[in-house]
Amino acid sequence: MSKLREVTVPLPIESIKEFFVDKEIKFLVDYENSKIKDQVFLTYVSNLDIPIDIKDNIEQETLFKLIDCYMTVKTITDIPFLNSIVSQIILAAAGSKDAADNGYLSNEQLDEFISNRREIISVWMAFFNSLPLFVMSTFNELNEKEKFAESNDIIDDTDIVGLNVVNLIKQDIMLEFFTQQIDAKQFWFKQQFESYMFKGKGLYEFAAPNMKAFYGLMLAAYDGKLNEVVKVEEIA
Repeated sequence: MSKLREVTVPLPIESIKEFFVDKEIKFLVDYENSKIKDQVFLTYVSNLDIPIDIKDNIEQETLFKLIDCYMTVKTITDIPFLNSIVSQIILAAAGSKDAADNGYLSNEQLDEFISNRREIISVWMAFFNSLPLFVMSTFNELNEKEKFAESNDIIDDTDIVGLNVVNLIKQDIMLEFFTQQIDAKQFWFKQQFESYMFKGKGLYEFAAPNMKAFYGLMLAAYDGKLNEVVKVEEIA
């Protein structure tokens, strides 16, 4: 029997009970025909903390509004369909010429979304640009020498970036992103780098699964001076 359940939200109580009996069950949400939308939808799914994805039968206006909410909401909702679209948007904004060939949105849709939402996209890009600072700061010896927090402009704002930003900290996305943005300005995002604001977790817990693969990449993305302190081959 298939473990995939096509549903609308709110979920029937029977579906929720079924999941807690069988944790292998996954839900595919018909968002277009669901009763709750936008930030309420994302908060609802985050609170349930169950594996879901969204069907791709969403009209553009509805989808763009949902993406807006996804990029600003102060909860974490790991939805593969939305993760892939936001990855496509960020890579396109970063300069990737192949973004439209490897995602759901067309070039025209990407251009429209990016042109109308430059501020939020620029914040996400600044956050990703700054990840090398965070990764390097996890090495005590490097951090003591370079003093990453003190040596860079500090952004101390809990609400500056939506919490779903952590869903994109994955090796393949970061690799393509940094080939586009390697010389961009970096900031120390104090709250995001130092506090446990991601559902009670620190940023390290999201970066850790990719840490080893990130070492060489993040050293290259930093401005090169760390090569005097540690060699890539010693930590790769």
